[in-house]
Amino acid sequence: MSWIYWLGWMAFGAAFRTLFGLKIIGEENLISEGPVLVVSNHQSFLDPPLIGNLYKTEMVFWHGKHFL
Repeated sequence: MSWIYWLGWMAFGAAFRTLFGLKIIGEENLISEGPVLVVSNHQSFLDPPLIGNLYKTEMVFWHGKHFL
């Protein structure tokens, strides 16, 4: 994990836990090894960093063509 990604991961994680009371339920069901495809219907612009904070490894984000 690059240092800039780690710094963002830590900052967003702390903010989500402190400001919004983020609590992960069912963390044991998250896949921890190998490739994972996470598909989400975003309700806000906070969703990508929120979902990225669920995993302790660096994630790559793709978005729909209409955002290009």
